[in-house]
Amino acid sequence: MTQEQRQASSIAILFGFYRGEGHGISLMTVFYILKSLCVWFSPIIMARLIDILRDGSSDFSRWLLILGGLQVSLVAINFPATMIGMRFQARVTRGVSLRLRSEVCRVINNISFLHQERLKRGALQAKVIRDIDLLEQLPRLFLNQILGTAFSLLIIIISILWRAPQALILFLILIPVAVFVRYYFLNRLESSSLQYRESMENLSSGLQSLMDMHLITRAHGLESFADSKVSHNIQNLYDRGIQFDMNAERMGASSFVSFTLIQTLFLLASLVACSKDMITVGDVVMFNAFFASISGSLLGLVGILPALAQIRDASFSLDDFFRQKHYERRGGLRLPELSGKVVFKDVSFKYPGRTATVSALNLCFEPGQMVALLGPSGSGKSTVIGLLLGLFEPEKGEIWVDQTQLRKIDLAWYRSQIGYVSQEQIFFQGTIAENVCYGSATHAKADVIAALQAANAWEFVADLPEGIETTIGTHGARLSGGQKQRLGLARALMRRPRMLILDEPTSALDFESDRKIKAALEQLRGHTTIILISHKPFLVMDCDYAYLLQNGCLTGHGRPKDLAKSDAYMRRFLASSGSDIVLMPYG
Repeated sequence: MTQEQRQASSIAILFGFYRGEGHGISLMTVFYILKSLCVWFSPIIMARLIDILRDGSSDFSRWLLILGGLQVSLVAINFPATMIGMRFQARVTRGVSLRLRSEVCRVINNISFLHQERLKRGALQAKVIRDIDLLEQLPRLFLNQILGTAFSLLIIIISILWRAPQALILFLILIPVAVFVRYYFLNRLESSSLQYRESMENLSSGLQSLMDMHLITRAHGLESFADSKVSHNIQNLYDRGIQFDMNAERMGASSFVSFTLIQTLFLLASLVACSKDMITVGDVVMFNAFFASISGSLLGLVGILPALAQIRDASFSLDDFFRQKHYERRGGLRLPELSGKVVFKDVSFKYPGRTATVSALNLCFEPGQMVALLGPSGSGKSTVIGLLLGLFEPEKGEIWVDQTQLRKIDLAWYRSQIGYVSQEQIFFQGTIAENVCYGSATHAKADVIAALQAANAWEFVADLPEGIETTIGTHGARLSGGQKQRLGLARALMRRPRMLILDEPTSALDFESDRKIKAALEQLRGHTTIILISHKPFLVMDCDYAYLLQNGCLTGHGRPKDLAKSDAYMRRFLASSGSDIVLMPYG
């Protein structure tokens, strides 16, 4: 896609989201004009009053009442117009942000699992937070800078052409010079500001790393090494800070001197013109007020160019994101009830850019059975789980669920019938009850306790001071490994699943935690189809059936004890386990 096409597409994205706010945009523009009238017309009103006073007109009192009343009215309008305009502006910008963020989250939840895994989480967060925050600024920048400057310039040019056309030449020469001088130093200040911010971010990152490595640092006596690493960042922040302070002061001083000199030149030229009766005293006051006003407006307009560039880049980023083509299939059949029978018929699948991950798999998971998936790391077990969950679609073959092809079934409904327990349990900052109820239709206390009891987790939860209302900390930091696994199982059981998938549910747990997980599974046996990946012999050997995978192919299947007697691979694992009656699979 060319730059022009990207720009047109991104403008279409913005127009699509702002199109529904046409009424609000019109109203906030009207009230912006109303609030700005006092700024735009005050120099003209004051100039006319001064000229009337200087001329000694007998109607001065009447003009003072008329023009003074007009000025007071314009000032009085400013406050209500500002507040009402801001209300419409806030509704427009926040409303667009609401729809943009909702759309980003909708896309994230609907793109395919494989594509979502390839997206960087930091980039997704930037789209939801930073990019949309930038787009929020667009109406404000358009009104305050672009539209405001355009109106100011129009009024000033008309006024000067009306009163003294020859002054327009001087005005158009000196104003750009004043703006250029301030813009030159503003660029230098922005550059040093960026370097200072980067130094601050590096120091923050270094301090985070220092805290993360605290135990390793102390254990190996590396305090001096750690100090030297963070000291470099501290010194760099100091140097950049000095540079930023000097550039800020340089900009302030040079801007003041240059602007004051140019304004003085303009004032002197205006006085010379006034002394020759080319313009009036009121015109001198008006022109100098215009000079200060428009130079500030133009400088503000120049200053928003970086922001406009960021807004353009943000719109490009969101446009690219919304044009995703990797959407997961939605809709389909909803079965009367899921029995838990799943059949793989010659299923093959490979990840993009790789050779086949699983090839021609024929598997059958019967209702109520506990079935083990065994094999070394990389044999395809987790891929089978992904296929079971509908996260991946087979490239060849079919997956049948209760006599219906999985690709014809509503995936959201199908997954709502499944409980999934991963090797690494993921929890959010909240209570035990909130984590166990995550995504469940019911939050009844009795149901939470029943799920905890079924997962053999109630015994430790009941002993906590606040029970199920106990806060578990970020990522479950206040829980042990065994407690996390049992809470993860309780969360899966809360859904009353017809199929339960467990990926290494007891990895790295002690014997007592292992025993409690096994006891929980025994209670489900016969009622729920359980599919298990584990390297723990006591769990595997108790399964009804087992499938052995190697290099993505099915190399054996049957009862675990029978496989242990007939399969050479299994016998090698038996030997490594030090037992002649158990099977020790890896993965």
